[in-house]
Amino acid sequence: NYKPDRKLTVTSPENLPKTRKFPDVGVAAMYEDLANPDKSLSSFLLSNPFGSSGHGHASQNAFTINYKGKIIFGGAGYYSNFSDKHNLLDYRSSKAYNTILADSLNQKIGEEGYGWIPRAISGNRIQYALGDASNAYGEIKSEFWLNRFKQINVTPSKANGYGESGVTLYRRHMLQLQGGYIVLYDELEANKPVKWTTQFHTPY
Repeated sequence: NYKPDRKLTVTSPENLPKTRKFPDVGVAAMYEDLANPDKSLSSFLLSNPFGSSGHGHASQNAFTINYKGKIIFGGAGYYSNFSDKHNLLDYRSSKAYNTILADSLNQKIGEEGYGWIPRAISGNRIQYALGDASNAYGEIKSEFWLNRFKQINVTPSKANGYGESGVTLYRRHMLQLQGGYIVLYDELEANKPVKWTTQFHTPY
């Protein structure tokens, strides 16, 4: 089907909405100037309905912020192996992302640790998205991932950042305002006292 000589119409994205929600993959993308992302601010809220399995990570309600085409806040770590110690305890875990830990515990790895994007709004001066990661926390249940931990002789225990934290609600409201402002508002509940830790990873 490759036809290098066909003449396709080129259209500027400047008339597209500044915010677009992709609920099937759990991403809300917000742009200050979609036609010139290399000169402006853009931000992304992540909350994946498939959970953190396969290529997915335990990054529900995490965000990424880019400015002039560069990552200002984003994920940390590096890919070393699909399920070695670094991958399971760092790179794939919540602590590598701009989300929240509950009593220093990550979200669970597996399809059961999922999030979703209930709504997003595109305006002229205000962009908005809501992520819900209320089902992202707790003990790892997936036999596939428990087996991966077992293969490398690592236990998904509280000492290693996994376990039941008691989280019952985690909704993150994210706004991108005209003028280069980002506002985060988190709704958090648990069935016991919890120390909430928010984190921001930046390469600069």
